[in-house]
Amino acid sequence: MVNCNDDREYIDGQVAALKKSLVFFSNKCKPSRERWVVNELLEYMQIETPSDEIRFSQDEPPDIVFRDYRFEIKEILDNGRKRTEEYKASLSKAEKANDASSLLEHYTPNKVPIESALVLALSKTEQWSVKYSTSARQNLDLLIYLNLRGTTIVGSELPSTIVLKIAEFGWRSFSFVSNNNALIVAATTKAPSFLQSLVGKILVKKNRTSS
Repeated sequence: MVNCNDDREYIDGQVAALKKSLVFFSNKCKPSRERWVVNELLEYMQIETPSDEIRFSQDEPPDIVFRDYRFEIKEILDNGRKRTEEYKASLSKAEKANDASSLLEHYTPNKVPIESALVLALSKTEQWSVKYSTSARQNLDLLIYLNLRGTTIVGSELPSTIVLKIAEFGWRSFSFVSNNNALIVAATTKAPSFLQSLVGKILVKKNRTSS
């Protein structure tokens, strides 16, 4: 909660956070973002692990290695979204602000059905898959970060027709993480056994509830 008698402290905190975000979303921090996505999935899967077990791969692909998982990380943003420019604009606004209330924004979550999210993921996966050989895909665990602004994925079932189409691309496993849940969509018999056991499951963190 904002302390109305100490706007400067709040504004300075916002400026510092936005500067950190600009660094985090820069090209040089791409490996760190990929590692963060894997950590998010593992939290949804309720796998507790020391952070040093989530390792950057020396020979890509994969991007990230965790035990017998070989994660290739992709991100889906809103169509036309320019994230760096977005954060730069927010930083400029915060640096010029004189009162905290000018930085507060109304937030209305956009509820997106699982089917719509998977249709989007299917379209992107088709584009990505052609860049990998069949043998490469058979040994990689594709993990997508569905990063849509203000979006909450809702629903309780994965549509079988879309799941089958995704499986046809031949990745060892296919999962995605959103802002409120994670889905293990498909996994072959070559995938880690725990991933196989979670296929079709919609995962939420222990302290969260599904919408």
